[in-house]
Amino acid sequence: MVGSGSADRSKEAVGMMALHEALRTVCLNSDWTYSVFWTIRPRPRVRGGNGCKVGDDNGSLMLIWEDGFCKGRVTTECLEEIEGEDPVRKAFSKMFSYIIMEKGWR
Repeated sequence: MVGSGSADRSKEAVGMMALHEALRTVCLNSDWTYSVFWTIRPRPRVRGGNGCKVGDDNGSLMLIWEDGFCKGRVTTECLEEIEGEDPVRKAFSKMFSYIIMEKGWR
């Protein structure tokens, strides 16, 4: 089919906007501060420069942050407060601060 790549990308963009709006709506209509949509995907099989393999053929999966929404303002004080808590929250705060402060938030 000619030109289907452009149509597929357009559908994907509309889907991502709808997902982001759904995450936003969840936060704005509840007491939630943030909402995150995760996906699970197969780990790519790639060879590095030293010949080491990342991923494998036995169904290795990885968890990927697809999109998220945060209601309110995120400050460094807030992130420092979270870091003092359990390891999962600490890892989440580092990832979240990277997305917001280094990559920018949509």
